[in-house]
Amino acid sequence: MLHELTLEDEDARRTHRELERLIKKRTARINRIGSLLVVYNLRPNVVIGGRDWAAWWTRHGARVPQMLRAGIEREWARLALVRQQVKALEAE
Repeated sequence: MLHELTLEDEDARRTHRELERLIKKRTARINRIGSLLVVYNLRPNVVIGGRDWAAWWTRHGARVPQMLRAGIEREWARLALVRQQVKALEAE
């Protein structure tokens, strides 16, 4: 037997699916930033994008070449947006 979902059931699942996708994107952004830093032998002792990240990046970001630094900062901005969206969905 196949249980056919109603439009309401399918719509209710949409938020959960979107949240799963955003969590994967968040993990991908964090991993990407970490990978870029390892190239320059920088291994943050804080959570990337976490509460202490800005202070760590201020101290160590100057060791990264300008173009890479700009790329990491763009990744960080994307990470901040994804975190904001996750928080909004979790609040629903």
